Amino acid sequence: MNKNLINSITEKISKINSTIPNINRGGCGIFAHALGAQFEKNGLKVNIVSVSVSVSSVERVQQNPNKIIKKLRDNNIDISPRNLFYCGDLSLSHMLVEVIDGNVSLYFDSNGKCDIINNKLNFCKTSGFIECRMSLEDCRIISEIEDGWNNTFDRASIPKVYEFVKKTINKVFMSKQLELNFGLSF
Repeated sequence: MNKNLINSITEKISKINSTIPNINRGGCGIFAHALGAQFEKNGLKVNIVSVSVSVSSVERVQQNPNKIIKKLRDNNIDISPRNLFYCGDLSLSHMLVEVIDGNVSLYFDSNGKCDIINNKLNFCKTSGFIECRMSLEDCRIISEIEDGWNNTFDRASIPKVYEFVKKTINKVFMSKQLELNFGLSF
């Protein structure tokens, strides 16, 4: 992914923070799913990553949400952020999109591209370690459940999140395609 595209994505998607209040206080999983789905539709390889701000060591084994979700289903336990933590020791402090570009991973949340410094992913004026990678589908399942998320985010805004991300990413990729094909930039 070239630097101009990364900068354009960062500039445009970060506007959601002024449009939808508290997106990173209970809505980060919704945003990650919406952004990951649009990236995937535009041909990018993506994962959703969960970051833990409480893990103190990089050596901690990364959790597998698929196994934890299966364990909850097998035991007829609701799949919720709270149960993922208590039953599977899976922290969902923050969720981001990982774009895999060759041998390089880039990370995005509603603030745009996030940097890795000293093995920590920096986001939302804090940092943490990647705890697990999950599919878009697992992210969707987890994010749709209201119980256990920070309730500062107004879940009535969910359709607006999807609409904003779809419109924004389509515009960015269309603009980039026109620039590549015809030398036009917007």
